[in-house]
Amino acid sequence: MEARRFVPHVTLGRFPPPPFPETARLERAIADGSAFRTDPWQVTEIVLWQSRLGHGTAHYEVLAEYPLS
Repeated sequence: MEARRFVPHVTLGRFPPPPFPETARLERAIADGSAFRTDPWQVTEIVLWQSRLGHGTAHYEVLAEYPLS
């Protein structure tokens, strides 16, 4: 059992950190607010996952699925 207090949050993605120059460029784009743009994309469902971080990898379990159609 973990000793730290649970803090609810939303994780949009999990990936290894990019090299420092790319990280700095992304941070500047986000801080500027007007420099970050993306093409539109369609969300068809929301899935609530539970993650359990283990040694070396995370294990994910679907708790609920909510179709948006």
